Amino acid sequence: MKYNIEAPFTISDEDRSIMESKLESLEKFNLGITSADIFFKEDDGSNPGDIHSQVRVYLPGPDIFAESFHQQAIVAFGNTFDAVKRQALKLKDKRNEHR
Repeated sequence: MKYNIEAPFTISDEDRSIMESKLESLEKFNLGITSADIFFKEDDGSNPGDIHSQVRVYLPGPDIFAESFHQQAIVAFGNTFDAVKRQALKLKDKRNEHR
């Protein structure tokens, strides 16, 4: 799987490794994931002082997308990833029902 991580600040190698390992864990759902984009934005005006995290996972059919806000980037990513994981599990269950 290919990853694209963009942020207006420096992301430590440790945090980058955590993000990549979490995204790799999605492969167990066998959804045919091709790539994932992780975007961070600082203070978009709606939540002052918070970091906005967005994750988009590309796969055949509709993409999986989630976003969240938190003051720390890795926590914001964790919350966003939890939403992505829930959507992936739901999609896997839906695909298995049609078999």
